[in-house]
Amino acid sequence: AGAGNGVRAAESPAGKGAETRRHILLAAASLFREKGYRATTLRDVAERASMGAGSMYYHFASKDAILREVLDVGIATIDAAVRAAVAALPPAATPAERLREAIRADLRALLETSEYTPAYARIYNQLPATIKRRDHPKRIAYLDYWRELVLAAQRAGEVRGDLPVELFVEFLVGAMSRTTEWFNPRLASVDALARWVAQWIFEGVGE
Repeated sequence: AGAGNGVRAAESPAGKGAETRRHILLAAASLFREKGYRATTLRDVAERASMGAGSMYYHFASKDAILREVLDVGIATIDAAVRAAVAALPPAATPAERLREAIRADLRALLETSEYTPAYARIYNQLPATIKRRDHPKRIAYLDYWRELVLAAQRAGEVRGDLPVELFVEFLVGAMSRTTEWFNPRLASVDALARWVAQWIFEGVGE
């Protein structure tokens, strides 16, 4: 059928519903980032989204349902950004170069990409265990990717052979996620921060 026989997807009920869901999720992510999960209410989300609280139940059954989707989008955004950045490197890139690029991409995703990523970083540790378990596989897959990067650098002799990779990855990814709480773009760029983090890892801070 021609375009004149129907309505555009964005104007169809399904298209409008998807846009409304996205609007709610962005409002919720912004509030989760500002106030945290526990302090944010459905009424807060409705007010930020400029809609009635009752209307939200048509799209989401509960605050937990909104949170789960925000978390899914947040970790997926970070994961995709890091993998794409590393994949875009030349084939001859060393494991250390791949790790440096992953650090840069993670920090850029957290600090520059969207409301979803800093919301994910801030609230993950505040979550009820039931929600953490639901999100757990996505987070584990992301940490597994980092372990592969660090192990490759270790096998190449570019990081210490006695480095406890499992603990190091938890430390590194956790430390980068906390940058959403203190990073000030007036003091340094995200790329500069990424270079420093990589320098601290590979060269240390001692004399």
